[in-house]
Amino acid sequence: MKTRFHVLLPFVVGMAAFSSQVSASVVFFDDFTGDAGGTVTSLTNWTVAGGNVDVLVGSCSGSTCIDLEGTPGVAVNSTITTSLDLVAGNYSFEFNYGNNSGGPNNTLTYDFGGGLVSGTIDTDSLSFTTLDTFTGSFTLASAFTGFDISFTSGGPADNSGSVLNSVTLTQVPEPSTLALLALGFLGIGARRRRIH
Repeated sequence: MKTRFHVLLPFVVGMAAFSSQVSASVVFFDDFTGDAGGTVTSLTNWTVAGGNVDVLVGSCSGSTCIDLEGTPGVAVNSTITTSLDLVAGNYSFEFNYGNNSGGPNNTLTYDFGGGLVSGTIDTDSLSFTTLDTFTGSFTLASAFTGFDISFTSGGPADNSGSVLNSVTLTQVPEPSTLALLALGFLGIGARRRRIH
């Protein structure tokens, strides 16, 4: 019994150390808590185009979110964009979205990497107290300088647009790399067993 424990102990310790090193790493996160409340034309981590946005502090299920339509009179259906430099690899993304006051005919258009992953979501059935979560993934074969992430609200100019909260981009280790490293640890464990 002791022999098996001594053989497995290095494997378990190695896997624990390995898993902490290859876990998914957050590349970008913004929940807009660093932005002042009210109608603004700039955000801490984003550029605002097409007008302004409303920072709704504590209004979205108790957290801060952005109403991408802003206030009429300046412009409507604003776009927010952030730009990142990414290395090659697998990525997952997630964001929470809803609709300010349940205004009709509102949409949220998202774009990751200039059309690499993009789409439009109908937000009519949601409110800013009932947010939904959207997730997706993509793979970059090579490094990407100036990888843009953008969100645009669509709909009527009625001061109630699509809302956005908690944008996260995570780099995910490749499953094949994980499998090879796990096999390596098993091989080390087996070799130690033969020696003893």
